[in-house]
Amino acid sequence: MFKKIRAAQVRLKGYATKTPIMTSRTLDRLVGAEVYCKCENFQKIGAFKFRGGLLSGSAISAKSLSPNCRVIGIEPELADDATRSFQTKELHHVQNPPTIADGTRTSSLGSITFPLVLEYVDDMKTVSEEAICDAVKFLFYRMKIVVEPSGALGLAALLSGAVPSEGRVGVILSGGNIDSTTMTRILRNS
Repeated sequence: MFKKIRAAQVRLKGYATKTPIMTSRTLDRLVGAEVYCKCENFQKIGAFKFRGGLLSGSAISAKSLSPNCRVIGIEPELADDATRSFQTKELHHVQNPPTIADGTRTSSLGSITFPLVLEYVDDMKTVSEEAICDAVKFLFYRMKIVVEPSGALGLAALLSGAVPSEGRVGVILSGGNIDSTTMTRILRNS
């Protein structure tokens, strides 16, 4: 499977933007770990991130390059179908979950990605709507970057303590697709 990801990387050369990894001493101090944020929110082209695709593809890559790496998927408490599916090993569905993380409002993991998540992901956790908004605000105010709520789930898990942090931690920030009304609402609720 990793060979297919490498082949896609070659095909996308010249189209996909090589995105930076950002750090923050404040973030490191808050969570007690060295945190490296991979800023996929700066990507200029659409990606094949159908439901579960970002998680499964990232997990395959991480485990292929670093087999001892722990991969933890994060989703909103209000859209917890992937977490329940992971825990029971049976595909669960949700209908129109009322989460601010609109990129997770699909009904379930895909039939292709679900087995990959089971094979390559170590754990799944959920975060509250408040934690998601706090992560978006932290990224905006402290790191000066715009990330949509769905793209801030990993950071929400670290900041809220839903995922323990120690040593070196990588977080994928995906998606800067947030409208001004939603961003204003998040920033005003400080």
